Amino acid sequence: MLDNLKEVLTPRTLISLSTEQITELQESLKSLGYKVKPDGLFGHQTASAFAEWKLAKYLKDPHLIGPNSLAVLEQDLERLRDRSEIDWTDWDLSLIHI
Repeated sequence: MLDNLKEVLTPRTLISLSTEQITELQESLKSLGYKVKPDGLFGHQTASAFAEWKLAKYLKDPHLIGPNSLAVLEQDLERLRDRSEIDWTDWDLSLIHI
């Protein structure tokens, strides 16, 4: 999903992102539960969501996008996809105590 971003980004680089790539980044953050509107504009909301995500992952430089942070973001998305593939229909949810 983030392959196009990996090709363009180097550490401390954001200027060369296309609108499509920013939208993809925003959609990724949104799918992970961060409040961001996928509009293709890298504004305050997107910067805040990305920084919040990086801080939650204990990654350095919360406002900088680079290949390492994108790799971790991709891992988060993979874990999200893996969880969404669980078929809960046969589970006895009454056995789960919260």
